[in-house]
Amino acid sequence: MSRVTGPRCYGDRDGHVSCSSGRRANDPRGSIGTALLNTIATSATAAYLASHAAQGRSPAFAKKAMLEGFVTAGTWAAGILLAGALIVAVLMNTPRPKHPAVTQDAESAGAAEDTEPALLFTATDLDGNTVLITDR
Repeated sequence: MSRVTGPRCYGDRDGHVSCSSGRRANDPRGSIGTALLNTIATSATAAYLASHAAQGRSPAFAKKAMLEGFVTAGTWAAGILLAGALIVAVLMNTPRPKHPAVTQDAESAGAAEDTEPALLFTATDLDGNTVLITDR
């Protein structure tokens, strides 16, 4: 039994757009981004064709219009990525851990012994007595 994992690609004539769009449809996160950028590219291409209609209908003009659409979509993609990076940079406010400077001299070694041991937890033994568990 075989399982179909993606659409069939139809050759170089379609530029593999149908193949990549179909594969992205299986992943909702990617399909939303692909649909957005595809809409931007198509709108920019159509706007270029409409505003430069006096240049005729040559294949070179159509390629130039398509290139304009792809450049516009790529610019939008870069802008969205940059905006996301800036948002993360501003909102990520995790401070660096502060490590005290470690110095070993006679005074600091003696001072460490004078402090109380840190209480980790208390426990009860089998006789019902409370036992203090410390770090020393």
